[in-house]
Amino acid sequence: MRYKLDVRPAVRAYLHDIQGLSRRGRIAMYSALNDAAEVSDAFRTDPNNRLEGDPSCFLFEVLFRDGRRIHRLLLRVNDSAAEYGVLSVDYADLT
Repeated sequence: MRYKLDVRPAVRAYLHDIQGLSRRGRIAMYSALNDAAEVSDAFRTDPNNRLEGDPSCFLFEVLFRDGRRIHRLLLRVNDSAAEYGVLSVDYADLT
């Protein structure tokens, strides 16, 4: 199932302000973010992907390349509205 992603304003601002990515890298980053909308229910509900202390959230990690550098995009996704087809990206970290 494809979910609608609700990217919180703070996350959107963080991703917009990232420096040092090429145009291709930025496209790859947003493509990686978009991959979270197609997460499987098996992945989403796997206890190994859930956050301790916050049962409504799971972690989604994507690797992407920008030139010779590999970046890791880590997302904390709230799926409390998954039954309505919505996932909320509450946090992002790019390394």
